[in-house]
Amino acid sequence: MEKTKADIMNHVLTKLQDVQNSQKALIEKAASIQIELFDLPDADLEGAVDTAVSTISQCAQDLNEAIERYEMKVNVENQSRGAGRSRCRRRRVKASGLAIISLSGKTGEAFFADYTL
Repeated sequence: MEKTKADIMNHVLTKLQDVQNSQKALIEKAASIQIELFDLPDADLEGAVDTAVSTISQCAQDLNEAIERYEMKVNVENQSRGAGRSRCRRRRVKASGLAIISLSGKTGEAFFADYTL
């Protein structure tokens, strides 16, 4: 059986949502590392992890927006093939919490920021 355009689009959407889940896991792991660095300060590693969290968070936000736009296209394609109702069910991953953005090594002072995907 040959795959239709809608089938391929639904498959791509599922893969995008998998990437979205992976990004959520990356943010959670990086935040965990930041917390563990309270007990074992390392300025170089703290800076690298801070940069990684910032970059991953921005990428995740960009991907969320792209997925929303693509979901609309998938829904239009599903409806145009006469499915009657969309086969694309929204499965938006939300991650929220508290991420440590930077640590001041000598004073132990931490700066926190809320993040939401």
